[in-house]
Amino acid sequence: MFEACLPSRLQRRSTLLVQLMALLCLLLSSRASLAFTPDTTSNRIALAPYLHFIADPEGKLTLDAIRQATAQNQFDSDGVPPQQGYDTRPLWITFSLANPDMQMRTWWLHISPPYIQTAELYLIDEHGQVQHFRNGAGVAIADRPEPSAAILFPLPLAAQGHYQVYVRLQSSNQRMQLTLWRPNAYSRHEVHQQFSYGLFFGLLLTMALYNLYLFSITRNRAQGWYSLYVVAFVLYQAAISGYAYEYLWPAQPWLGTKSNNLFGAIAILAMLMFSHSFLHLRQLAPRFRYTLLAAAVLPLIVIAGFILTPGAFYPAWIPQLLSASVVVLVPLCITAGVLAWRRGLRLARLYLLAWASAAAGTLVYIGFLLGYLPDSWLTQQSIRIGVVLEVLVLAAALGERIRTLQEECDLAQRDAEQARQTLKERLEVKLAERTQAMRDANASLMRESHTDALTGLFNRRHLDQYWSMRRTSVEADTRPSVLILLDLDHFKRINDTFGHDTGDRILRKLGKLLSNPPGNKRLQAIRWGGEEFLLIAENTSVEEAQLLCAALQQRLQPLGQPDIEHLTASMGIAPIGRDSSLDAVLKAADIALYRAKSNGRNRIEVALHLEQLS
Repeated sequence: MFEACLPSRLQRRSTLLVQLMALLCLLLSSRASLAFTPDTTSNRIALAPYLHFIADPEGKLTLDAIRQATAQNQFDSDGVPPQQGYDTRPLWITFSLANPDMQMRTWWLHISPPYIQTAELYLIDEHGQVQHFRNGAGVAIADRPEPSAAILFPLPLAAQGHYQVYVRLQSSNQRMQLTLWRPNAYSRHEVHQQFSYGLFFGLLLTMALYNLYLFSITRNRAQGWYSLYVVAFVLYQAAISGYAYEYLWPAQPWLGTKSNNLFGAIAILAMLMFSHSFLHLRQLAPRFRYTLLAAAVLPLIVIAGFILTPGAFYPAWIPQLLSASVVVLVPLCITAGVLAWRRGLRLARLYLLAWASAAAGTLVYIGFLLGYLPDSWLTQQSIRIGVVLEVLVLAAALGERIRTLQEECDLAQRDAEQARQTLKERLEVKLAERTQAMRDANASLMRESHTDALTGLFNRRHLDQYWSMRRTSVEADTRPSVLILLDLDHFKRINDTFGHDTGDRILRKLGKLLSNPPGNKRLQAIRWGGEEFLLIAENTSVEEAQLLCAALQQRLQPLGQPDIEHLTASMGIAPIGRDSSLDAVLKAADIALYRAKSNGRNRIEVALHLEQLS
């Protein structure tokens, strides 16, 4: 009624003023976010031009405070997030969204990277109704709006609806990207993403398993460290991509927020140890290796930080130290490669090519994280691109190393075979010499054990052996033989009168005489004991033996000179029968010798027939 009372012109002016006021309020309330209408023909829309940011240094801002800050135009409006590097302080992002269609539309808001610790989304319609969602690495997979490795939020937009979107992010890095996706388009994108990651992980794990197999055979430390490096890097990439969280530990959010730094540190440490082993720094650069090993403290501190910090607590200095480890260790490893190359290691060229690609990709990614390089697909994928090249080149390097080792092994085998043959020949010569020496020694020992030391004749031990050999000889049974016992007469008187030296001299002379008997007769001359000697004459009859004994008596007389004028000996002869035993023959010869001494000495007596003696 009040409007009806106003003049028509005033009414039109008041209506226009009200519209202007409403438009001004709308502009003031939405100045911090440029409202836009998603193009329904687009599958993907980057939200960077429409985003506005406000930092929450103390982490105490509520949704109402943020909405009030929006009305007061406190959000940055340049569409670029503050470059804070590694920072765990929350960041608020806002943008407005409209759906002009006459039907409901649903979009998915994708926030990357997937290792953002906490992401909260508030969707507010024009009636003030709020929808709240939580996502991020600190949220279990089952509690996410979409059970996926990626950070996804559904945005259901009612027909002709207007919405204000607030996103609260808390992460160790403020480099993030917000993108709107049509659901079907994102599903196809996720399939392609999983396929590319599957190829990437499959390639690296295949190389890791192959080198583990080679390590189990060769025990080459370089292949073991390389396998650990590849496995750790796969886990690192799985962690930062969210797939490790989705498939390996979906119910441990605290592990999802920390695992990427752990596996990154293990990969760096394994890379360092691989470089130390592959480049033979112990031999080629003994001083520089200590610098390289000392730098390993950095990733070890990161690993210790993961173990010692409780639960999801993870101070910001740990990822910063991990980045510092990369910045320090990569130049050191490249320097080690240059030193090894200059000192004659040919494989260092492939090593440098491999690690140069990996280092370049890693440094590009670190530059992206620290905000020095722009956000693009190339910077986001730089590590994976570099590592794929690295894996392929190092695979060739390890293959070349195996081929070189095989050639060295073949050469060593040839040298070893030649050395073995030479050693064998030397050993054969030495063995022959030792064998001959042992034979000579045994013969000498045999002679010494069978020889009388004073006269040089055989002793009693030799008689037993000779008799045993004689019994086995067929010829000895068919030819006549005799056994003679010779005893020097009155030898005790000689020793007592002239001394034992004179007696020993006479015995030595007698030994020479019996060694060369008259007529070159071959005798087995044995010193039987004291001044008594035993002679065995083969192929000799009793008559021949008597003549031999007479010749010996004649040659005995001058042996005692100048002390003894006439040296005599008594002798007993016993024939050796075919079946005669040694004891029987000795007994017969001893009886004959006794009869010779009893009959006046210096005589030769022949034993009776052995049959009669028995």
